[in-house]
Amino acid sequence: MTSSFIRCKISYVCSMRNVLLFLALTIICSTFSLAQEASSASAAAILAEANSSISNGDREKAKELLESLRGLTLTDYQQYELQLLLRQLSKHQVALVYEIINFQEAYPIQKSWNSLALEYQHNIGKQTFLGRATYSDRFFADAVLYEIDAYPVFSEKMYAYVSLAASEGEFFQKFGASASVFYNLGKGFESEIGFRYFEFETDSFFTFSGGLTKYVGNYYINARVSLGPDRQGKLAQNYQLTTRYYFTNAANYAFVRLGSG
Repeated sequence: MTSSFIRCKISYVCSMRNVLLFLALTIICSTFSLAQEASSASAAAILAEANSSISNGDREKAKELLESLRGLTLTDYQQYELQLLLRQLSKHQVALVYEIINFQEAYPIQKSWNSLALEYQHNIGKQTFLGRATYSDRFFADAVLYEIDAYPVFSEKMYAYVSLAASEGEFFQKFGASASVFYNLGKGFESEIGFRYFEFETDSFFTFSGGLTKYVGNYYINARVSLGPDRQGKLAQNYQLTTRYYFTNAANYAFVRLGSG
């Protein structure tokens, strides 16, 4: 009887411990959830006030407001809004980009492509303009490509990308024109649809492009597809996946790009 009573008592103590643990976890989760909701609501108010400050020309106040977001929990869409606001606050940006492209062993020439680009970006309100010079060494020739890009903004949900390019190089296009329209789908998603036109010495090409972007925390994830031109009854296809990680603002990030086609 004594042995039976002891086993019953131990079982009872364990059950109470589990109940208390469950209640404690429930309270902690509820508190954390409420804290997240409060943080998200506070962030929404700060983002709205920062946007208003930028519209009124008070850039310093907007910077202070966005700086106060440190430590707050942001939703995916709030991260998206933050990147747009930070881009408006940076009038001048300079970037230096190096790119190397390797080829599979089956390719006739194993020498890599090496490119170095110097880019200047100027922001006027919500509009962004860029100038870029890219030096590229491909196989046994090199050349420089000059580009001008613009990002006109039509509304809070829609903006566009327009680009003109020119080069005297053998492998770059003599003239190029590109355009895309981007639309904010909500919840951190953004869609893209557009075209690319390239004119060379003896031929020209037209390509359709489309893409989908997702903002997740500090990450930017973009998937793109390009279709065309049609050569000898076969449609050229290119697929790319780009992931960026933003550190402190839209100007400070690292990225990885994978492509096929």
